Parts: sequence; structure tokens; C-alpha cells
Amino acid sequence: MLAGVLEFQRDMISENTKEGVAAAEAAGKTLGRPAALDEDQAADIVDAYAKGAAIKALARQYGVAPKTIRRLLDAAGARDISGVLEESDGVGC
Repeated sequence: MLAGVLEFQRDMISENTKEGVAAAEAAGKTLGRPAALDEDQAADIVDAYAKGAAIKALARQYGVAPKTIRRLLDAAGARDISGVLEESDGVGC
């Protein structure tokens, strides 16, 4: 009997959460963590990387982690990692 009540309660919580998320999206709210860099900064980073700037230097300049810069560059298609993968095939394993 108690299990049935708890299952019903869990379903109600789930339904209320889904409705709340849908209402927030309909109201134009942005869900999730805010972006560390805006679009202008991202474009500047891609340009600087194309001109030869180092990832760690860009990370220090913009106050973010190097992983954030790599992720941004990969999303923009600015980093060609196929050459890196080919070089590392014979090394290590």
C-alpha cells in the first residue's frame, strides 16, 4: 500500500517538474549553466587561434580553463585533430 502511494507521489513530482521546465522554456528563460564566453569572445578566440595563439594563453587571457577553449575550437571546427591522432598512433599503447 505504501509503495503505491510513494510511486504516485514520484509520478506527481516528475509531472510537475516537466510542466515547470516547459513553462520556463515557453517564457523564454534559458535553462542550464550560463556560457562562460559570449559569441563575440568565441569569434575572437577562433581568430586568435587561427593566427597561431596558444590554447593555454587564450585560456589565461579570457579567464577560463583550457578545456573550454578546446571545446569551443572543436565546435567551430578550428582545430584539426586528425593530424594529432595520426602522430599519436605509434606512441604509447
